Formats: sequence, C-alpha cells, structure tokens
Amino acid sequence: MVNSKAWDWKNADKSRWLTPSEDCVYLSYKWKKEGVKTILDLGCGLGRHTLYFAQNGFQVSAVDLSEDAVQATQSLQKENNVKFSCRTADMMSLPFPENTFDAVFSYHVISHQDTPGVQAVIGEITRVLKPEGRLFVTLCAKEHFAFTCPEYRHIDENTVLKTEGAEVDVPHFFADRKIIAELFKDCRMVSLRHITECEPDNAKRERCHYHIEAIKRRTD
Repeated sequence: MVNSKAWDWKNADKSRWLTPSEDCVYLSYKWKKEGVKTILDLGCGLGRHTLYFAQNGFQVSAVDLSEDAVQATQSLQKENNVKFSCRTADMMSLPFPENTFDAVFSYHVISHQDTPGVQAVIGEITRVLKPEGRLFVTLCAKEHFAFTCPEYRHIDENTVLKTEGAEVDVPHFFADRKIIAELFKDCRMVSLRHITECEPDNAKRERCHYHIEAIKRRTD
C-alpha cells in the first residue's frame, strides 16, 4: 500500500475544478428528497461541491489531503456566507466516528491510491456511513488512455504513477466491472455508469470513468 500523495494545486489548471459537476447538482436534488442531511465531501479540492451542497441546505464536512485545497475551501465560507467544516485529512484514515454521515460524495479522488489502498478507502467510507447511507464515487476505468500509456509506470496490476502537472507521482487506480463488484460487496448498487470523455483534437486520449451510486447495506 502506497502513502497518500496530495495534488500540487500550484501546478494545476484550477479553472477545471471551480464549477460543480453535473452529478453534484443531480444528487443534491435526489438526496434531499431521500432525507439526506449530513454529507462528507471526501477530497474536496477547491471546494466547488462543498459550497454547492452547503448552499442547498446540507450539513457538510469536507476533507482533503492538500493544505492548499483546505485553505481554498475554507475561504469560501466568508465569501459566500455559508457554514460547513473543512479540515486536512488522509482518506486512508478518516477522522470521524462510525455511522456519522447520511451520504459520502467523492469525485475523482479515491482512484488516487493503489489496489490495497482503494480497498482501504472504501472500507473507511462504509465505516463512516450510517446504515442505508448513500455514497457516490468515481473510479478510473481500464479503458482510460492513461492505463496503457507507456510514459506511466505500473506499480501493481491496476495502478500507474503519473509523471506530469499537478499529479506527479500520484497513483491512479483503474477498475473494471469485476473489480467494482468486489470493492462494493457491502453496498447495494443504485447506478453504475461508464463515462467516456473525448478530446476533440486527439482521438487516442479518451478519459474513461465509472460513476458509482450505492447504498450501504444494513448488517443487523
């Protein structure tokens, strides 16, 4: 299992990470109808989802490994007159008791580990979720161009290390349907989507991800 490594936000194209994702907007509506009140934004980045959920009436706790990301997210509270909590934390060991949250949202985050690490992170997510709690995560898919990119070194059968930009030496884990079934055996799948993003000028650089919505099974 590798050590978690934060994004280098100083070398990132921040413009891509300021607008809430479509999934966040949709789930804000859906989860509110389902009675969700408390949400953990796991790997909050610059705070775009934390802010959106908070503005829509949820009690939000946000964590990120990057100090720069946490500071950026915290600054949104005064700027937008909203309340939420945000702190630095490693997704491998979340600083919350069992059964804390109604929902966990994690967008393009938990793939940043190797195979044992992703297994451990999902264990942490289900630990802090209440029974019947909702979760939404994304995982890189093995059809993603980066999985077979010769510039990236494989550190296990599912994981590569990137070599450029904000993600130098950040591990990227890639899944398939079989792996997802094993990882989420303690959950009931609600929605499993395979999303492909195409670069208009480069047909070979397709970015493929699984978007996973599930519910933690009760054990009693």
